Amino acid sequence: MEYDESLIVPNRDRSLADGALDPWTKPRYTGRRSTLRETARKRKIPYTKPWRSLGKKHQAFLLSERTGAYTGILPFLRDLEAKRYKQYIRVFLRQYQKATICGDCRGGRLKPEALAFTITDKTIADVSAFTAAGLS
Repeated sequence: MEYDESLIVPNRDRSLADGALDPWTKPRYTGRRSTLRETARKRKIPYTKPWRSLGKKHQAFLLSERTGAYTGILPFLRDLEAKRYKQYIRVFLRQYQKATICGDCRGGRLKPEALAFTITDKTIADVSAFTAAGLS
């Protein structure tokens, strides 16, 4: 899965203290917020300054690194993917994912074998996308 940083940090004017890292603003992640606060203190990352004013090095660390008790947002989200069998986890992760079109089916949501059959150069996915008005 690919995650969209603009969804993870939707308001770059917020500080870490004000919930710049959106996934950890959820009530169930109180412990993650405490770890973030402690890690920021130890690493001298400004906790009350806007995200946009943090250096690229600090931003990259907060998003991607895994050290000691701290797990960055991206590894955290990837770890949660193992629990995708739980609906609430799928819903939670979907909030932060990039919208991409599958290269195999081009958004048709069918196996390549099903898309291989065409009628007048239209696949079943093409035909099912027609509206009633488009068929006339």
